[in-house]
Amino acid sequence: MTRPAEHLTASEFPQALREALRFRPEPVVGDPLAAALLRIERDPAFSQSRMITRILVALTYREGEFRRSEIAGLDAPTHALAITLLDAFGAGKTPQADWERAVARARAAELGAN
Repeated sequence: MTRPAEHLTASEFPQALREALRFRPEPVVGDPLAAALLRIERDPAFSQSRMITRILVALTYREGEFRRSEIAGLDAPTHALAITLLDAFGAGKTPQADWERAVARARAAELGAN
């Protein structure tokens, strides 16, 4: 069974996100995990926060699916944060345990918002 072209796996998503480069008015974030958690915990029900949680899960556990249209729906600050998270994960300087704790906190914030 083939997958529709608009669907992306967790491993395909980073490249598609990078291909959708936009003007990034946001400065590069010093600690992207802390910035992501701040945004998520501030407003966990917001669609952009939920998307950042999904991106954290995809990077940390290499699971999840995305649609190309979700990339287009990212506002500029969220897109910039997502790219910064991709770069940080790719650099490998943050321990895996920190990424796992970030996912746990993000999921807990979402559960509290429901």
